Amino acid sequence: MPESTIPLLTIMTAPGSLCLAGYISMGGHLYMPLVVFLLILSQCIYGIVVVNLYKIMQVTFYPSYAAFTFPLVISATALVKVKPLFAEKVGLTSLLNILSTFELLLAVAIVSYVFIRYCIFLFQRENNKKKVELN
Repeated sequence: MPESTIPLLTIMTAPGSLCLAGYISMGGHLYMPLVVFLLILSQCIYGIVVVNLYKIMQVTFYPSYAAFTFPLVISATALVKVKPLFAEKVGLTSLLNILSTFELLLAVAIVSYVFIRYCIFLFQRENNKKKVELN
């Protein structure tokens, strides 16, 4: 696998979370076994990605780092949307509050990190162009 495509591994996190967020957003009567299945699926894949995130981020910066942003943000969004559905389950509500706070903070941190790295990348690229033009 080429080094530049390694950050794309985080995209695995998105499908389950996207389906969960979309399903909950549709409104109406929700089939709770499907909600639970999508929640467990998305959180398991999210967990695998988070465990490997440090290793994945050791790769040299490439524009493909943008792949970190959407999957982590949609996972946090899905978890925030699912919390009210389990409001009467006291123990589960506490767990979902902790997980959603963690996912939101991680999403903000990763989006900020990618933004900063993109700015540095573009600034360096622009400086390199100017150096070539001067020669």
